Amino acid sequence: MAKLETNAQSPEEGVNSQDEVTVDPTAVSDESYPFGVDGPPQALISEWKDQGYVIYAAPIADTVFVYRRITRPEHRALLEDGTVNAEDFDDEIVKRFVMWPLNADEINWDTEHGAGAVGTLANNIMMCSGFGNQSTPMKL
Repeated sequence: MAKLETNAQSPEEGVNSQDEVTVDPTAVSDESYPFGVDGPPQALISEWKDQGYVIYAAPIADTVFVYRRITRPEHRALLEDGTVNAEDFDDEIVKRFVMWPLNADEINWDTEHGAGAVGTLANNIMMCSGFGNQSTPMKL
């Protein structure tokens, strides 16, 4: 059995969670690992949902990424953070809100996953959080 620590943040508090989920890496099935052995185990996905996260997954450059929505207070805090400039915004979004791989905040994005991975992930995170034009306006 292996213990996995999440790099998820509490949706209410915005602080790192050190919750551990015990999974058996040898018990690989569609039910226990819905994205295959390179994706998160179902036990971890269930734990995140139990903690109140709304999570999404997308394969990008042969890697399954799981991320969560941004809350309004988190978005406001990110914008008000004097250390995040427009150039680093996508990097900061990915660093804070990608939940899988567990070491996403340690990935060297300059050499791994292709040039557009950070932008694609940041865009996905923003879209699932309600930013961007997701619906077609209707003329009345």
